[in-house]
Amino acid sequence: MTLLDPDRPDAPVDPARRPRRSLRPLLTRLHFYAGTLVAPFIVIAAVSGALYAFTPQLERVVHDDQLFTDSRGELLSLDDQVAAAREVEPDLPLLAVRPAPEEGMTTRVLFDDGRTDASRRLAVFVDPVEGEVQGSLTAYGSSGSLPVRTWVDELHRSLHLGDAGRLYSELAASWLGVIALAGLALWWTGRRRTASRWRPDRGASGRRRRSRGTARSAPGWCWAC
Repeated sequence: MTLLDPDRPDAPVDPARRPRRSLRPLLTRLHFYAGTLVAPFIVIAAVSGALYAFTPQLERVVHDDQLFTDSRGELLSLDDQVAAAREVEPDLPLLAVRPAPEEGMTTRVLFDDGRTDASRRLAVFVDPVEGEVQGSLTAYGSSGSLPVRTWVDELHRSLHLGDAGRLYSELAASWLGVIALAGLALWWTGRRRTASRWRPDRGASGRRRRSRGTARSAPGWCWAC
């Protein structure tokens, strides 16, 4: 059986040059379906990660009433500030005290509100000058993250879907390497195919040799014209 070269119908094809099976269709499908699975996670992770970087500024805006005070002057002792917080929550065990980091900010007194299994704390904010309580918020973890930062953090980790969201996030993250490698392989094989398409045919001569790449890419090209 004689095989014909599609670029040179008048010449038989060397059996050694018979085209091999390509992995490109498999890589294309793998890249597409895996990307469809991972894309929502990538978008949410990118947005929530960027948002998390601005959570200190967001906390200052959203929780302005609790974090800041207009009082200026000599500070009360920490014992007096804790006592002021105790008047609001007299029955809860005291966990920690975070003095006001700078002038114009409140002292944060952390209590155990019975949800320590979820790393939740109750933060009471005390004016360090007047000794007045300016509100309370639920704080999360040892860093005492306030609700805004906690909300963004949970969106980034579990999409607010609990264990199901956490498992999906871990599964999607584990496929990122596969998608990257498949995309790199597709780019490399496409690059080689493009280069070979424009490579001159050393077995041809004259105008046909020079125009081989153009003939492949332009439908209706006539070598005899």
